[in-house]
Amino acid sequence: MAEAATAWWKRLGALSGATLALLIALVVVTAAADRSGASLDLSADRRFTLHPRLIELVRQQTEPVAITGFWGQADLEALAGLATLCERVGDLQPLVTWKRLDPELHKPLVAAFAQTYGDAQPGTIAVTRGKRLYRIDLTPGIRLTLQRELGAALVTLADTDPPQAHLVTGHGELRPEGGLEHGSDRLGRLLTQAGFRTIVRTPTTAVPPSPTAIVVVPGPTSPVGDRDLALMDQHLRDGGGLLVLADDRAPADLRTWLRRHGVVVGGLPQDPDPREGDLPPAQIVVSLTRHQAGQEVRFPYHNLLLKGRLLHPGHPITSPLAIEDVPLLSPWTAPVWLLDPQVVAEPQATTLRGAYAAIGTRPFGGLTLAGSAPGDAWTKPRAAPLQDPEGLDNAPPLPLAVAVDYAPAVDSVQAGIGGRMVVWGSRQAASDGILAQTSFANEGLWRHTANWLARRSPPSDIPPAEMAAFQVQASDGTLSLLTGLLLILIPCLCLGWAMLMWWDRR
Repeated sequence: MAEAATAWWKRLGALSGATLALLIALVVVTAAADRSGASLDLSADRRFTLHPRLIELVRQQTEPVAITGFWGQADLEALAGLATLCERVGDLQPLVTWKRLDPELHKPLVAAFAQTYGDAQPGTIAVTRGKRLYRIDLTPGIRLTLQRELGAALVTLADTDPPQAHLVTGHGELRPEGGLEHGSDRLGRLLTQAGFRTIVRTPTTAVPPSPTAIVVVPGPTSPVGDRDLALMDQHLRDGGGLLVLADDRAPADLRTWLRRHGVVVGGLPQDPDPREGDLPPAQIVVSLTRHQAGQEVRFPYHNLLLKGRLLHPGHPITSPLAIEDVPLLSPWTAPVWLLDPQVVAEPQATTLRGAYAAIGTRPFGGLTLAGSAPGDAWTKPRAAPLQDPEGLDNAPPLPLAVAVDYAPAVDSVQAGIGGRMVVWGSRQAASDGILAQTSFANEGLWRHTANWLARRSPPSDIPPAEMAAFQVQASDGTLSLLTGLLLILIPCLCLGWAMLMWWDRR
């Protein structure tokens, strides 16, 4: 009996006291880490690490907030990281919940959601609070910006008095139920889902927009009229936000009004004085290589594709889009020039300063949001035949959109706050037909534009995540050594150990 016990202890001793101690230590460390919640995030997109600002926003919620993802079984693996991040957000406090709805397997729940909020698009994440919704589109770059988007959703939905978004109609603009080419239904829905109270303005609307509202003029093709131009001017003086979509069909009175505010749609005028009435011929920008073939196969060059370095990387409107690989589509785009005395050469700068002072234009500063690639684009009348211009290799970039900040007016309703304006040279870029194509980032563009105009940009202290690349850089000699170690040395050691054990047992 004693010999059996001794044999048992000998067999246990084969494990080695050091090995047993190490195993016990690992069990203790694992249990302590599990109890304390400590973890080590080695994921490439840092999806297990929440930013402190997002954690603070989640814990500040006083009403139930639901985060709902809409994608099916085919996307489970590709979107697993997003689901993990949303699940960790939902674990922070009971008022915030997370769930995924499969458009095919959960049709009743998806239909109920759409009945309440008006939309349940696949490939999106919906953040809801009460009857309000903020939608996040799952673009390829969303892995890096999801925490910022969730923070923006919480900030937006917590606003009990959201700003208004006025859609101007009655002058040939995009309009509700206007169809794919002339419709603004998706633009209005997008603004509503971004947290705005969307109001459609007609020529008979008498009540002016609130100074905190944004006014959207989606591509008029007939005269706007003195009344509405005066309303736009007063809105800027009161510190409001204004989005103007103006292509080569923009009426002369709107182009003249824009020029008096420092923006020229079309070609550059010979005389920089904005008090002069000479308007350059309206033209569109065409591109040799950065375009998308559309319905007009014989002339696809007007469908400009903009991404990467063609978008300004430092402005809140375009910086989220510049880091993504999803392009913007801007059809039938007129060049948009910013005549800023601070960047124009002399003597034009002196002329501009004197002219702006004479007509009461407040000092402003701005920048170009998007432009064509150098040596790739030129302008032509819409109906003119397509011809390769001479000297295109040396052609400079053409500006396509500008963002302008105006100095506060003395009589502004919002003391100390100046107006903001964004002018984009394409009205079709916001049409229902373009916004329906989820392969382009146009919805994100107009959502970021609305937030900037309303001074409701996403929390800037939640930066985009940085994708960590796990790799080993080795020379040819190191690779040969590793290959020999894995294919020769380790197998030989294992075989040798097995042979020794077999010989010992014999």
